[in-house]
Amino acid sequence: MEEYTKFRNENRGYMKLRVWHKAIELYKLVCRIVYKDNKIDFKLRAQIVDAAQSVSSNISEGYSRRSINEYIQQVYIALGSLSETLTRAVAFKAAEQISPEQFTELDTLHYGLRITSGNCWSAWKKNATTARGSLGLQKILKHSIRRKLRIDGSME
Repeated sequence: MEEYTKFRNENRGYMKLRVWHKAIELYKLVCRIVYKDNKIDFKLRAQIVDAAQSVSSNISEGYSRRSINEYIQQVYIALGSLSETLTRAVAFKAAEQISPEQFTELDTLHYGLRITSGNCWSAWKKNATTARGSLGLQKILKHSIRRKLRIDGSME
């Protein structure tokens, strides 16, 4: 994994998340595709780039929150941004504004980027303190988000 900064503390723990790194890769790929192709309108380019960038931003923002409810909300927002990114890519492909090869590259990375209860919950739990709630509450919430999101469990 690429290292973006040499400084480390508990508030930067999200930088260890594989899902965060993949979200950064998605952003870089989207930028490369849409800024390379001049057929895409400026506003549409900005919207897909903003959606892709929002994925990693919301993961990091949620990780740094001090309550489980805020964290879960940010993960859901990141999921929405991830869906928005793919929807815009599908529309670009349908309108022949990006090539099928570019779409396949973006779709493959998107599919591999799983914002899941496993990889996000594990990181949050590691950083959890008693101020964030009792272990019983954590177990209930963990079960709740596992039902709603696919479980991957990958974290580096």
